[in-house]
Amino acid sequence: MKKSVAALSICAALSLVMSPAMAENTQNPCKDSVYVSLKNKSLEQMTDREYETYKQADQACASYTTNVAAMQESTSFKNNWWWVALAALPLLFLL
Repeated sequence: MKKSVAALSICAALSLVMSPAMAENTQNPCKDSVYVSLKNKSLEQMTDREYETYKQADQACASYTTNVAAMQESTSFKNNWWWVALAALPLLFLL
């Protein structure tokens, strides 16, 4: 029983630490090669189709940046310190 409580506590603590890292592994539209090449072009050099593609990619990049910032804020240690304390609580019963 004590081993399962300890294992559960460790898994809970690891999931809190790993969730921001997993979020960073999603594909970043801001680093997409097409977006980056279009971003480096001037408006005069772009065709209408390239400009439409650029606008969509720029919108996706802005959305991604906003979502990542919100996720990092919500999972930061300063806001969720009590989750770590709660996950470590069963370890006290093992002592």
